[in-house]
Amino acid sequence: RRPSEGSGNWGIVAFEAELEAPPRPTTPPEPPVEPTDQPRQGEHEHLPAGAGASRIARLCSTQHAAAVQLAALPKNTALSSVALRLRPLAAQIVGRLSIHADSSAGPVETPLLAWALELAGTAPEAAWFRVRLPAPLNLPARPWWLVFTVTQGEALWYADENRPDAVTGSFFRKAGGPWLPLDEPGDTPWLQLQAGVLGPITTEG
Repeated sequence: RRPSEGSGNWGIVAFEAELEAPPRPTTPPEPPVEPTDQPRQGEHEHLPAGAGASRIARLCSTQHAAAVQLAALPKNTALSSVALRLRPLAAQIVGRLSIHADSSAGPVETPLLAWALELAGTAPEAAWFRVRLPAPLNLPARPWWLVFTVTQGEALWYADENRPDAVTGSFFRKAGGPWLPLDEPGDTPWLQLQAGVLGPITTEG
């Protein structure tokens, strides 16, 4: 509206407009979730696979635990995943895998690393069950243990004879008792285990 002559003042009486909201910032897509039951890219096996023909196995349950003792990993090599040759005996297996330093009486009680393991469904035959560590682990340059404990259900961990050089023993325990060496099959039995490793890892100096 125009002001009266001589007033010298101008003003906005009314204003109407449609306002558009600014575009929302684009969120980058989240990276796909990697499977935890598959090797990481670049992994290679540290141990040879067992023959797989043995029918001898150790029971793993709430009262029975089993473990493998291994020699030190090569320098600059990280443990990335492990696989156990198991046969689940219950619809659901809930347990724990843990990595321990070695002591004269068995694995050191406090683990270097522990993580949960869940398996679903029974199986008529043994199969390899692989699980990644939460992150690749550089272990101290000394012997170490992998321990499998079960808090729900039961499973059989299958043994083999003629353990590889990197495996120094296999053991079992009942109800928190002492660790006892596996005594069959053969003279050098071992619980079948695969270890996926990354490395050697180069470090900047």
